[in-house]
Amino acid sequence: MHGIAIAGIAFALIALPGIARASPPAASADDQRALWTFTEALAAALPQDNADFSDTLKAASDPSMGRIRIGKALSGVNGTVTAMGHDRTTYFTLTLTGACVPLSALHARYPTLQAAGVPLMDQPAGSYSLATVIGQSRVTYSFGPGRTACLSGIQMGRASR
Repeated sequence: MHGIAIAGIAFALIALPGIARASPPAASADDQRALWTFTEALAAALPQDNADFSDTLKAASDPSMGRIRIGKALSGVNGTVTAMGHDRTTYFTLTLTGACVPLSALHARYPTLQAAGVPLMDQPAGSYSLATVIGQSRVTYSFGPGRTACLSGIQMGRASR
């Protein structure tokens, strides 16, 4: 009986890390400000020509790390820029890593967010997203599966006229 209890405890200690993942630490107020500054600068540059947008993006990049440093504990990876016609940038996506930017911080910054994507009932683990217009750009903030309480990605493109 004693051996069964020890085996059960050992199994729980081994299996628990795979079952319950620790959430990332909360982003500091400074990291959140850095994210809003970064996002708003890109949103302002997006409707301009591709060179302006690229310069704004390069200013935040850390080529030695292959990522975009946004704050002390927040960065972006897998950034994709899509340009179409006359060298104008039309769409940008970025995956966020590091500290957790909660939904409450996004609502505090942009109180009039619009739902842009909601998981279907048969796919509850899907991501959901909220959008706002900054200048002439539509910025969509995504909260993905597994990190539903944390911002996981940013997409931006020209706002519809």
